[in-house]
Amino acid sequence: MTTCPRCRTRLTPRTFHGVDIHICAGCTGTLVPQRRLIALLEQLSARMVTRIDPRDPIEPLPERGPIDSCPQCAGTIEHFGYSGLPLAMLDRCTRCAVVWCDMDELGVAALIYARTHAHAVSKQKELEHWQQGLDKRADIIIRNRIVASLLG
Repeated sequence: MTTCPRCRTRLTPRTFHGVDIHICAGCTGTLVPQRRLIALLEQLSARMVTRIDPRDPIEPLPERGPIDSCPQCAGTIEHFGYSGLPLAMLDRCTRCAVVWCDMDELGVAALIYARTHAHAVSKQKELEHWQQGLDKRADIIIRNRIVASLLG
C-alpha cells in the first residue's frame, strides 16, 4: 500500500487527463510516473496556452521542503524546481522514476509549461510574419530583375 508522504493517507490510483497517477484524498498530492509528467502537463495546460501572456510573472509557491522518501519504493528523493525554476519545487525518485507534487505545485508546473509553449507559439507566429515579409520582398526583387532583363 502506497501512502502520502505529507499526510500519510492512502494514495488512490486514478486516471487523470489520460495519465495513470496516484492521488491523495487527504491533501491532493500526486504521484506521477516521471515519463508521463510532460503528457499530464500538456493536458493540464492545453486551455491555458491561449489565455495567458507568456510575459506575465509567475509567483513562486511557498517552499514546503522535500518529502522524506519515495512513497512508492522508500528510495532517496531529489528535490528540484520544475524547468530549473524555483517556482514549483517537485520531488523525484531516481530509483523508481516517479515524481511527487502537491496539487498547487502541479498547477504551477502546468502554468510554466503553458507559458513556455505560448512563448514558442508567439515566436513561431513572429517568424512566420517575418518570413512572409521576406517572401514579398523577394518577389518584388525577382519581378524587378525580370522587368529589367526584358527592357535591357
